[in-house]
Amino acid sequence: MTRNEETGEILFDLQNDQEWIDALKSLFKETEIGQQYKSDYYVKENSQSDADQLLDAVEILFPLEDNHASLNQLAAALRNLLLSGAIQPKDKAEEEPLEAPQVDLTPRDKNGRALNESQLRYQEYRQWSEEASSAEVNLRKQSDPGYASYVRKSLQAEMSSTSVGDSVENLNANRQPQNSGVPSDVRAYATKYRTMSAADVRKELSPGMNPWGPAAAKEANRLFEAAVADGLI
Repeated sequence: MTRNEETGEILFDLQNDQEWIDALKSLFKETEIGQQYKSDYYVKENSQSDADQLLDAVEILFPLEDNHASLNQLAAALRNLLLSGAIQPKDKAEEEPLEAPQVDLTPRDKNGRALNESQLRYQEYRQWSEEASSAEVNLRKQSDPGYASYVRKSLQAEMSSTSVGDSVENLNANRQPQNSGVPSDVRAYATKYRTMSAADVRKELSPGMNPWGPAAAKEANRLFEAAVADGLI
């Protein structure tokens, strides 16, 4: 290691292993371009290749005397290598892949509670009924006791709802009865039912509202359930 008498700069002997190491340490510690290299370009596996390129570059760019180079010359050579792309920035550490969010598809009620088996079955009945035709509804009632019970209870709930007005249309009014094998009193009730308003049906089925008393309401419920089971309403 010598000093340039004109500039006062320290000159490192690039053929001397220890001086070459000292030169690199000074380059990376004392110069801005060296610090940038350590931060954005240095990869341990490529360090020897980068050092060899730096050595070649400084020898090409500057007429070296006895293989001695200053810190400024080394910095200029390194800057040239980075700007030219001869030394590429290190790859950013691959981010750990984000796990796909676990989407909870469990059906829930409005309070966020998971639906039980009975509620799920009710939900399936309701959604299916919204898309099915009257013929499909009647066919399923005959083959699926659970669905038949759902239809019956839904109609009863609709009829007994206090929010249903007298002018509400009876949606079953246009259904055509299937009379084969059906008792005459059930057929008669189904015919009568199709002419009644929702309020009238509600009154007839309610033990407390039927003008003929609880016994008449009980009989009306029997006829109603039989008509529903037979697909008449």
